[in-house]
Amino acid sequence: MDFRESVCERVFDALVRDFLSRHPEGTIVELGCGLDARFERTDNGRATWWELDVPAVMDVRRRFFQETPRRHFLSGSAFNTEWIDAVAASKPSACLVVAEGSTIYFPLADNLQLLANIAARLPGAGFVTDAAGRVFVATQRWHPQIGRFAARIPWSLPELLRAVHDHPSLTIDQVIDPLAPPEALGLPPLPARWRLAKAALSLLGPLGRNQYRVLHLALGN
Repeated sequence: MDFRESVCERVFDALVRDFLSRHPEGTIVELGCGLDARFERTDNGRATWWELDVPAVMDVRRRFFQETPRRHFLSGSAFNTEWIDAVAASKPSACLVVAEGSTIYFPLADNLQLLANIAARLPGAGFVTDAAGRVFVATQRWHPQIGRFAARIPWSLPELLRAVHDHPSLTIDQVIDPLAPPEALGLPPLPARWRLAKAALSLLGPLGRNQYRVLHLALGN
């Protein structure tokens, strides 16, 4: 995990904790959960969790994590509606869907359809995801981590913002810069090594700043 991913993870965790502080018995859905341990980091002992990834990944996940009466594993694609129906059938009092570093690699049209499907079946749900700026998308093949893989981010943050603005069922609540001062986000100070990394990135100008955002959307309102 690189510096950007680390600070983004802190923001995602903070948004989950904030949701659970307002909805202690709410529902968290993680799309493309991989081997993420957000449940272990943020669970309040009362919330319901649904964790989704493709079957091969979930087979590995089950070696390290276990389901409980409050923690459910689902195998499948985030872009199918079966998982939405399963969550809706549980009649959540409030729901937050989290997609960190997962749906961003799929076409924008697929993401918009996913949001519309959630809005229709789980009206009032929140959705937290990430998006990259134009420069990041244009230069991702040279990124030290992303560049090693075939997957590419096919759309940029401005495209998503325009599409959401034009959609009647989607509203942008927050657009968060993970590199903003952590105190402004209600987070503890960054570790010393991360502060040094942030200072180094700031020397790169636009290439080092303002290229990644965490977004919180309201669906179906």
